[in-house]
Amino acid sequence: MINKRFVVKKSALVLMCSTLFLSPAFASKNNSNFLNGKPFAYLNGQISDNSAALDAINARISSLSESFASLQAQISQNTQSIAATNQQVVSLTNSVNLLGANVTQLAADLFDHQALHQRDVDNLQSQLSNVQSQINGLTDGLNSLATQLNEEVASLKSAIAANSGEVQSLSISVSLLSADLSLAQNDILELLNNSAKLSIQLEEQQAVIEQMAEDIAALQALIEVSDSGSGSDSDASQEFSFSDTTSDDLDGSALTAFFQNANSTADSYIFVEGNVAGNNGAWCSTNAKFYSDSYLNTTNGSSISGNWDKWSKLNGAGWTQNNRAYYNYYGSYCGGTNGWCSEWSMGGNHIAVLPSNTGGDELYNNGYSDGSGSYTVRIATTRIEACGF
Repeated sequence: MINKRFVVKKSALVLMCSTLFLSPAFASKNNSNFLNGKPFAYLNGQISDNSAALDAINARISSLSESFASLQAQISQNTQSIAATNQQVVSLTNSVNLLGANVTQLAADLFDHQALHQRDVDNLQSQLSNVQSQINGLTDGLNSLATQLNEEVASLKSAIAANSGEVQSLSISVSLLSADLSLAQNDILELLNNSAKLSIQLEEQQAVIEQMAEDIAALQALIEVSDSGSGSDSDASQEFSFSDTTSDDLDGSALTAFFQNANSTADSYIFVEGNVAGNNGAWCSTNAKFYSDSYLNTTNGSSISGNWDKWSKLNGAGWTQNNRAYYNYYGSYCGGTNGWCSEWSMGGNHIAVLPSNTGGDELYNNGYSDGSGSYTVRIATTRIEACGF
């Protein structure tokens, strides 16, 4: 490496010599005078002066060299800083480029999502329009149905107004059906409990058929004595019966008096028959005392019979055994004072005697007698005397 300080000094010496030899004083001298020693004295003075100036220049050059070295260090430091800054600029440029690419991609994604959302919005609007159309259709249908219902209600009101008697009949029928509903659960449970007894009942039916064959001769000889509205004092059977016409045919306490005078025991049989237009039915049971006592001791309410031997028939069918419990309703639970809804729903029968009613409504069996019915209660010590089989 070239010594910068040496170059500076050499340049300064050349400059100084050029100035000395080119000065007018030196040029006007006769070289021969130097032979006399004068030039040498003059030169020495000049050299002495120039040496001081050269020392000052050297000091200045030294100071400048130090400053130059400091500048070089700063330049080197600044060069490194610039390089680092350039690297940061490059990194930032790359980051900016990447961010720009991400922003571009994000914008494209947002555009795609906007298009998808717009399509979803369009689909939802279409579905909403369809739902609105369906609602409008349903509204029209409901309005039409409401109109039809109003017309039917008006028709029903007219029918009710024209058939007030039927309304009363329907009201009582509804009450009786409500009672049937309360029995339905008991019926289901009883059917489940009786499933194991079916084979035994079949055998009993066979025995009943055989017994019926044996009792035919006795039945032909049996003479039933029936006085309308009164009880019989016969030792063989005791009977209460009446015919329901359009008049008031039944005294309110007649059935009560019959049960009070009847000789009923747990071993005796009871027969109840209710015949109305289109519904002719009857039932027969042991333990007549239960039915007599329950009627006399229950003013308004109900009782449930037991699982003893019972039979029923309806509309010309033969006797069918029904050994299960049934509800019996009395008083206000069965149409009014002294009413009796007996063994309700046995074999499809709904036989009720209604002493508090008048006209053709004193007897019921799945409908009122309307003035052409008959009702019988018979108690006897044997089944054939009470029930006829």
